[in-house]
Amino acid sequence: MINCLKAVDVDGDADVDIAYVAQEDNELGWFEAPSWIRRRIFVFAGQKKKMPKKLHAVLAQDLDGDSRADFLLLDNYLPPSFLDRPPLETRRHAGARDACAADIDGDAVLDVVVAFKFADEVLWYDGRGAQPHTVCSKCRFACSVACVDVDGDQDIDVVVAEKAANRISAFVNPGWDRIEVAAVAEPDVVKPLGPHHLAFASRGDEEISHLTNGWSDVYIVGTAHVSNASAQVVASTIDRVQPDLIAVELDAKRLARATTKPRGVGGFVLSLVLRALYRAFDILGYNSGAEFQVALDKARNYRIPVLLADRDIDVTFQRVSEALKAIDPAKLDEIETPFFVEDSLTASIELMKTRQNVRAIVGQLKDLAPELYEAILVERDDVIASNLIAAINDARPRAVVAVVGMAHEDGIEARLKKKGFREVFTSTPPPVVVGASPPPPPGTPLVLVPPRVSS
Repeated sequence: MINCLKAVDVDGDADVDIAYVAQEDNELGWFEAPSWIRRRIFVFAGQKKKMPKKLHAVLAQDLDGDSRADFLLLDNYLPPSFLDRPPLETRRHAGARDACAADIDGDAVLDVVVAFKFADEVLWYDGRGAQPHTVCSKCRFACSVACVDVDGDQDIDVVVAEKAANRISAFVNPGWDRIEVAAVAEPDVVKPLGPHHLAFASRGDEEISHLTNGWSDVYIVGTAHVSNASAQVVASTIDRVQPDLIAVELDAKRLARATTKPRGVGGFVLSLVLRALYRAFDILGYNSGAEFQVALDKARNYRIPVLLADRDIDVTFQRVSEALKAIDPAKLDEIETPFFVEDSLTASIELMKTRQNVRAIVGQLKDLAPELYEAILVERDDVIASNLIAAINDARPRAVVAVVGMAHEDGIEARLKKKGFREVFTSTPPPVVVGASPPPPPGTPLVLVPPRVSS
């Protein structure tokens, strides 16, 4: 199995080949352009003890200016090592996960930055051979690094994907002060995407969908309404994007009680003592959670108009009541939440935050109670998407952040695509260096955009 691919001119013929690492065979090789014949460079299986034991990745680049590719091998158990020279000095740990090369100290010599997943450290190694320097000593499961100028000051900074911390952080050179670039569920890869831009990918489903129609960028933040981490993602996204419009999955009545105990449909379902369905409703959007309050506070703080995009809650309550009359209550007990951990509410909430798990719940609801599925999801997706599209057409905002329950994310995204929006490869806008924004002054009013559709 091939674990890592890198574009590099391996044979010096001025075309781009593909170097690879195959972890299962502990093999380094390359595909020669333009025929793409596979050629092995070295197979490390059965070699002496200090050879790589479980190759994970490779940095393939001309590091010393001799017009020949150099190969830095990253192994789960041994220090990073070059194919033809001694291993890098790594103090006390192995487990290198990723590396990038750039002139960190401005001496016109390429240096190497390495992320160590088990030690939670990121180090940079001087190309002239000095001891390693610390970029970050508390990067939680540092699994990917990128060397890029994030702040536009003409020197190279380091961006790290911290998988265990659910974030991508930039460390600013010099001094290596941390800036949180984005909150991302279990990020695996972060790479440069042009000047001052980054691309990232996650094996888990992204909480944020990014679409554009050519003049408006829409960031749909799918949340678990009972997750504090979801609120942090909302705050980070609004700080980073600085949108011209914030849309929330609320109507005027739910806005009025956004910080009160859940009532309406959520309370109705709870009164039926249908625990499994109530858990599903938590996901599907009837607990006005902290993420909405955060979005509203940010709107007041930045004076950003707010679109109350959801359907009138009384209409939804009526539709759900009608749907429940057509459903065999016994079927509702069959709705399972396999991600629910009885002994750990926090763990349950975080597991709830993946689109895969939410899709599983939605799929069960659709199969077992299609009338309810239509009332609480399909019809509301129609309303939310219609209001969002109308507001975009009216105001032509540069950027919009829409905060919705994760179960609505797929439906809204599909409806936007039918209206000419296309998905953008998940990427961060230029980072906005901001601290925690202060709370809005008391009495600061919201600027509300009237919804076009309410029922």
